[in-house]
Amino acid sequence: ISNKGRSGSNKFYNLRGKIYSRLNNYRLHRSGLAKTEYFCEIFNVTPELISKDVTIEVNTHPLLNNENEVIDRFIGENLIELKKKHLPINQFMTYKSFSQIVSKTFLLLYALNIIINQFMEYLPDDLIT
Repeated sequence: ISNKGRSGSNKFYNLRGKIYSRLNNYRLHRSGLAKTEYFCEIFNVTPELISKDVTIEVNTHPLLNNENEVIDRFIGENLIELKKKHLPINQFMTYKSFSQIVSKTFLLLYALNIIINQFMEYLPDDLIT
């Protein structure tokens, strides 16, 4: 199991990971493929990032070890403990559920737009302007 990413054990790896994440985020945004504002490794999530009103995609590498614990295979630590340490929030949303909410919201707004447009047809012209 690698010690990459453990705090203090490999600062170069942490810096390299941050640079890679920023370059990857920039590339995704420029190409119009970004579904989230931030994409990073779990140990790169900071309190400042969590406090922003943004969508964060956290990349992990789950692996079941010999003790039947789910660990991050590159960091080598228990994912539940990593979550407690780096993601001290209680509410999470999967991308799938986020997509469903966005789709339903879009459909509701579209239907509301149709209803308003039809309603406007029945109003006298002097009320519309």
